[in-house]
Amino acid sequence: MVETLFQGVSSDSRGIKSGEIFVALRGDQFDGHDYLRQVAERGAAAAIVSDASRVPESLGLPVIEVGDTLRALQQFAANYRQAMLLRTVAVTGSNGKTSTKDMLATLLAERFSTIKTEGNLNNHIGVPLSLLQIRRSHEVGVFEMGMNHPGELAPLAEMVAPSVSIITNVGPAHLEGMGDEQAVAREKAAAILALPPDGVAVLNADNRWTSFLRRRAVSRVVTAGFAPGANVRAENVQRSADGVEFDLILPPLDAPNWPRVVPPRGPVNETPSPVRVKLAAIGDHWISNALLAAAAARVFGLTTDEIAIGFTKIALPAMRMQSCEVEGVRWINDAYNANPDSMRAALQALALWPSQGRRVAVLGDMLELGAESERLHRQLGAEVARLKLDLLIAVGPMAGFIAAEARANGMQTGDIVICDAVAQAATALQARVQQGDCVLVKGSRGMKMEPLVPRPQPAGGE
Repeated sequence: MVETLFQGVSSDSRGIKSGEIFVALRGDQFDGHDYLRQVAERGAAAAIVSDASRVPESLGLPVIEVGDTLRALQQFAANYRQAMLLRTVAVTGSNGKTSTKDMLATLLAERFSTIKTEGNLNNHIGVPLSLLQIRRSHEVGVFEMGMNHPGELAPLAEMVAPSVSIITNVGPAHLEGMGDEQAVAREKAAAILALPPDGVAVLNADNRWTSFLRRRAVSRVVTAGFAPGANVRAENVQRSADGVEFDLILPPLDAPNWPRVVPPRGPVNETPSPVRVKLAAIGDHWISNALLAAAAARVFGLTTDEIAIGFTKIALPAMRMQSCEVEGVRWINDAYNANPDSMRAALQALALWPSQGRRVAVLGDMLELGAESERLHRQLGAEVARLKLDLLIAVGPMAGFIAAEARANGMQTGDIVICDAVAQAATALQARVQQGDCVLVKGSRGMKMEPLVPRPQPAGGE
């Protein structure tokens, strides 16, 4: 047997680096076996394939044939992760996964060498590839896990083997594949069922499914939220055009029964809670994400000072409630994705926005809702009317349902625009938006709503 040293693992023939192993995955629209020659030319160390007959002659690199390249990748990642001594955090939920994951990784980096999922590589391919980025220098890893069908989350959680699991919330997401909200809750519970008895589940105290999840926990549980009984909570919230501020209430590190997953490094000397936290983010759902991240950081033993400093370094992910002003119009870009709960949170943030002009909602379809799609889009229209927003531009095949329910709940017909596609919405915006307006743009990833948000020009022009 020939030993081959490698520097990493990749399934992307376009981005593979010299010294990496290439895994020839197959999908509906691609087959990695078609690119074996290209990865060899780019310096791949070896290739893992499921069909040796597809390997070109004189390829010039070692080839490993397996029955299923995806399964091989997942098993490789699971074994590799078990060989590493770091503690891991699994982050899942219907909304806020990426934001919470990024916040927590920033906080933990105040004390630990930390690795995290890059972007939202949270599926059956992204999770193993993320785990294979772990190095021996890492002390903590924060990994995001997503799903849209039953049975997907448990194998991911088993791979991650977490000490701490965060479930940000459970809501009506991916109903096309899941069926109903209870099925979503059962699936998300896999993240806490994967915990060891001395692990910690971090749950959202304000979510309607928290009691359901708590009953399934085999580990210790802490909660975070606005509820008075939450272990970690926010008080004295202030909202402005610059974001949100709040007092972060943390339990003492030496509080009786407060769980820890790492031993203390010595006597605790810290600033007493609360600490004032400011986020350059719009909407109370960002506070929820921050509280969950702070609770998990506290479980790792971070002091109030470390957590407070970490929050000053938080950077918002792209297209998630990003705010900019262009030619006198305030734009809120929340176009990355959408489901009913995240739509409601964004609309409530828009309604509270301190604006001298009108509040405009540009809403694309929420995808993967299955048989519930019409009902949930109608609910969205009713929410727009209830919040008394000034202008609604609905985009996509479900736009008529949003518009009809907004009209039925009191919104004037002249303040409602129905668009078949994003290009039509761009024309409507150009005609209707005025200086002083605040415009929210949001829709599911498949709607690709982000071109509607203009880019701020650099100072001094082009």
